[in-house]
Amino acid sequence: MKRQFKTGLLSLVLFSLFLLPTKSVLAWPFAYITNMHDLTVSVIDTATNIVIKRIPLVSDPIGVAVHPDGTVVYVSLYGPDIISVIDTATHTVTATIPAGDHPIGMGVRPDGAYLYVANQNADTVSVFNTATHTGLTTISVGNGPFGLAIHPDGTFVYVTNYYDNTVSVINTATHKVGHTIPVGTGPSGLAVHPGGTFVYVTNSDDDTISVINTATHLVSKTVPVGDFPYAAAVHPDGSKVYITNADDNNISVIDTATHTASTTISTGLGPRGITVTPDGVSIYVANSSDDTISAIDTASNRSVQTISAGDGPIALGVFIGGPGQVSASGSTPTLLFDDTDDEDYSPNGDWIVKGEGGSSDSDTNNSFTISGASETSSNTIPIVTLRHDGGNSSANDSVNSIVVDSNGDVGLCSDRFYFDRNQTRMGIGTTTPQEELHVVGNVYVHGDIELGSSREFKEGIETLEPCEAMAALKALRPVTFNYKHNPGEESIGFIAEEVPGLVAANNRKAIRPMDILAILTKVIQEQQQTIDDLGREIDMLKQGIPGPR
Repeated sequence: MKRQFKTGLLSLVLFSLFLLPTKSVLAWPFAYITNMHDLTVSVIDTATNIVIKRIPLVSDPIGVAVHPDGTVVYVSLYGPDIISVIDTATHTVTATIPAGDHPIGMGVRPDGAYLYVANQNADTVSVFNTATHTGLTTISVGNGPFGLAIHPDGTFVYVTNYYDNTVSVINTATHKVGHTIPVGTGPSGLAVHPGGTFVYVTNSDDDTISVINTATHLVSKTVPVGDFPYAAAVHPDGSKVYITNADDNNISVIDTATHTASTTISTGLGPRGITVTPDGVSIYVANSSDDTISAIDTASNRSVQTISAGDGPIALGVFIGGPGQVSASGSTPTLLFDDTDDEDYSPNGDWIVKGEGGSSDSDTNNSFTISGASETSSNTIPIVTLRHDGGNSSANDSVNSIVVDSNGDVGLCSDRFYFDRNQTRMGIGTTTPQEELHVVGNVYVHGDIELGSSREFKEGIETLEPCEAMAALKALRPVTFNYKHNPGEESIGFIAEEVPGLVAANNRKAIRPMDILAILTKVIQEQQQTIDDLGREIDMLKQGIPGPR
């Protein structure tokens, strides 16, 4: 059954809301997926899971690294031995960097100063200055360097050497290999614990991971996982390690407290690259054999959406980042903001940026450092406010305010529009949305809204019994009332807390109109059946009574 309602303003509102993350001052981090066989990078908005752009490249891309400030993405092109530099504001290639022979894994030091690139056929790691894109030095490592990861404090770079079954440890102060650690067979991907205590190495040819203690530079444990483990990612809170098993089409979940596999998560075919979102809510996995991306909920360990990618997605490395991130390190979070399009975003003057402590800083290279943000004591208090004031610092143009609270949630005009990123909920007229879209106020529609009612969305389907329908209908108590937000307008309807559970939403704050329609339909069907039966009885009685003479 499909029910259509009229929309217009709602369509415009929703279009505007989805436009906000991709085009506006605040944009959510993106997932940059290298598609090896069609020579592109798919850009996925992680707020909506929509591919907003596919960036063409000149050859086969594999590795990905996002600059810590979110302004630049580096992509290694395996064939022509170059690194493509992608501007995250425009999602276009703005430069290329000559690399070594067959570059694969990459990483940027946490301070953003240097890019490290593993060159598989040259047995080297190239080091580049990220400000100038010039080569600083080349470091000899083991045979067939593949994956690369950097210690959170920037002191060490770890490189898997696929053909000699080792990990090279590079000291970033001297840019020399200080340790060579034997691991399992065919090491490919790796990830470092956010606390810096362990490095997790996927040994693709013996179906294990090696756990390296960073204090001793020795393998402290070997953990069996699935078939052909390819890449690793660690949850931001350090509690779990996620391993893609490319030939099992799943992910092994490793508990970091015990270093044992706790469960597996199904993915698409041939999972390769994997990254956890900075907030720890979602995992994104590049499935190379069916050209998809699996978006996985970390709370339930279940895939919640499958996204179409290009041909042969690989995405080796940490591939999520980009503009619109609030850094959680230290007491001075950095909010990135694209102010290049003055016509759209700042038509009459400057943007004022405020921390909770009342301080503000100036624009430097399209970013703001907010001091005083750590002084926020409640999640209900905004920690960062962007306010367009028409160039007058004393003005209070609340209509143009964008607020980011200490959860990382976004409010536009704070009390009128709110986006709860962790719960993926939007609120209009409320800052505490209870559903995916929660509106306090009237919604006028001039178009079509289709309520999904297909069998493919449902399970446990059973026929509604007539006695249930009749009992629910009798229990309904129609009332007249006024909504608090609009006291001058009288309405009629029901009180959600008083209606039968058959037609009430789970939180008892709303009713479900389609449920009431189903009850009415069942009752009317039963009444019609009764009418038909009575009609037949009357006809039979008439046949036995003689007519007038």
